[in-house]
Amino acid sequence: MKIFLIGFSNDIFRGVAEQLAKEPDFEIAYWTCRFPEKVDRTKFPEAVIHFSEDAIKGIPARDFNVFDFEPLGEELAGQMYECESHALTMMNRMHFSSSLGVDQRKRIYYGYLKYWNGILKKFQPEAIVFSTIPHMGYDYVLYCLAKNFGVKTLMFDLTRIPDRIVLMDDFKKGFLPLKKYLAEMKKDVNLADLDEKLRNYYSLMSDKEKIYYPLNIPTGWEKALKNKRRVVPSVKIRSILRAIKNKNLEEKLFVFLNILKRRISVKKMEEEYSRLQLKPDLNKKFIYFPLHVQPECTTSPLGGIFADQLLVVEMLAKALPEDWLIYVKEHKFQLVRTAGGYARFPNYYKFLTNLKNVNLAPMNFSSNELILKSQAVATITGSAGWEALFREKPVLAFGYPVYQFCDGVFRVSNFKECQEAILAIVKGFAPDKQKVLNFLSALNGSAIKANLNCGDSKEIRLSEDANIKNISEAIHNHLFKNHV
Repeated sequence: MKIFLIGFSNDIFRGVAEQLAKEPDFEIAYWTCRFPEKVDRTKFPEAVIHFSEDAIKGIPARDFNVFDFEPLGEELAGQMYECESHALTMMNRMHFSSSLGVDQRKRIYYGYLKYWNGILKKFQPEAIVFSTIPHMGYDYVLYCLAKNFGVKTLMFDLTRIPDRIVLMDDFKKGFLPLKKYLAEMKKDVNLADLDEKLRNYYSLMSDKEKIYYPLNIPTGWEKALKNKRRVVPSVKIRSILRAIKNKNLEEKLFVFLNILKRRISVKKMEEEYSRLQLKPDLNKKFIYFPLHVQPECTTSPLGGIFADQLLVVEMLAKALPEDWLIYVKEHKFQLVRTAGGYARFPNYYKFLTNLKNVNLAPMNFSSNELILKSQAVATITGSAGWEALFREKPVLAFGYPVYQFCDGVFRVSNFKECQEAILAIVKGFAPDKQKVLNFLSALNGSAIKANLNCGDSKEIRLSEDANIKNISEAIHNHLFKNHV
């Protein structure tokens, strides 16, 4: 089977690639990664290795001839309009994105479309395996093209349970083995039935005194918060010298000046937020909506149109009873990194507070308290929704979270669904604690025992070799054995 590996960059995924290359069932034809210099080319003599940073910029794989790729026409572009909208949003993660006009972004997008259409036609893969949900722009266009042409796609995602990941064909459909597992459950799960680690996890998640964070916090962000400074990419002397040597100093300086510009913008947004925030009145009835960090996969593509989080708040404000409030809280990491400025335009927070019954909660106000005192939590795919379920609070999910099949979750895609969810919540609907426990057990039982990266978290208990083995077997089984 001829396959593509997309975003296979860290030690685990390089190990998976090497394991798959040993198997006679697989032929690795194309591979994108962040560190091509770490790839042992002798093990992949026929594969095209594409530096992912080049792919993001729309630069073809090095020493690869694209002269014969056919020009982009109206028919294919017309079939990909939805993909185009999301791909343009994903370009927010580019350091120079704030200086890109719509036409410039479309130029990059059309480049993606032409290139990956040509790649698919040239290599004709039977399957494309993504290391995570495609969200870097180029990989999302490849994913959409694969769907359009009927090429099988696989992608991994986290579950929020330590040492458990899922493998899906389509992020909108979700992890279907979990859905099947739930449907085939013949009896309720008792807490005593769970292994010790999962029991401890459930107890920690259900603890109403604090929020449990089982996943790694990016080290740079954590240090930035402690040091009260922003995480800003720096231009080192070495990279400047390299830029001079490669005759692209002008481009490097352009990026650096753009970063400084964004720092100023982020500072202004901080000041705007500080002026508009209000201490929440927890005696009132309210929906809690914590904003997602952006740009990130959790909203684009997982939120679809609701990657524009203002649409969520507008819909909630229109659907809520007159005497209910919405408390919106910015994520503490959004304004500690320069890239965060790309997703918050001037007067973003003012727009929110101009909406009826919408208030901004201080960023340092306890999320746990807001969840506990709320009537419901609204999110796109965030951890606040997962935490709310264990605290018996209903969740309005405007995206496709891994927990979308859990009792207590209302999947919202339009105003009618939002109204119906709010009506049920007003009448007192709450998640069934037993069904949440059943869901946790089902997710744990149906997921793959592995991690997407080793890191240094105490929560990660699997060796690198075990991760490689389990992920490789999951890919093989998914492609060659019966699955949902």
